[in-house]
Amino acid sequence: MSLSSLYGRLDYYCGQRRYWQGSADEYSQRISKYSALVDDREQQLAIARAAEPKVTALTSANSEARARLTDVGTEIDRCAGSENATSVMGRLADPNDDSITSASEELRRLIEQLESDLESYRGSLEESRVGKSYSESRVNCFSGKISSTQHEIDTYHDNDN
Repeated sequence: MSLSSLYGRLDYYCGQRRYWQGSADEYSQRISKYSALVDDREQQLAIARAAEPKVTALTSANSEARARLTDVGTEIDRCAGSENATSVMGRLADPNDDSITSASEELRRLIEQLESDLESYRGSLEESRVGKSYSESRVNCFSGKISSTQHEIDTYHDNDN
């Protein structure tokens, strides 16, 4: 093989190594990005899941408040000789039912969205890891070819002397 062919091959291999190194570097950036997004969503999901029992507790707290208000209304009715206070007092807690239901539904939607985001980010993270690994294997392959070709060029020069 001629010396110019060897240098041409060396240039090609160097170009390929640069390309694959750039690809590996890009995947490294993606890995950093998706790792941060996964960590962020995991933290948000933990917070949202920790809120679930608190929202559930509101339902029983509202039921207890309704029962106590009804008791107060019963006492007022007994003392005043009327029959309206029991129902009026009991209804004071009714608006909370809708708010608690809404809060529970919104929290469930938030958790589902966070789980979906987390699954997507984990998939992208894994794809990036695979891409980086492949790119690095190509860098190593072309580094070997560069070394081999450089050795051939060195040998070619030694034979000329």
